[in-house]
Amino acid sequence: MTPTDTTPSEPSEHLDSPEAVAAHLIAALEDGNEAVIMRAVTDIGYSLGLPVERLREDLLADGGPRLSTFLELANSLGLKVAVRLAE
Repeated sequence: MTPTDTTPSEPSEHLDSPEAVAAHLIAALEDGNEAVIMRAVTDIGYSLGLPVERLREDLLADGGPRLSTFLELANSLGLKVAVRLAE
């Protein structure tokens, strides 16, 4: 039996369309865990060639995630942030 490569792919490798980026971010936001959301934003930044460390610093300025930075990122990706009732 030959070993199978089970190394997971980097999510950023699959973020090659606006739809994929939106789906990745929506899934993270629906999870609701701040660490998961930050990871998704990092994945997206990396896939777009953005300076990821700067992005993290901007989002976490003043000790917590900054909504204004998140909204700017979403806007630059051609995304809208919306709120809906929980199911």
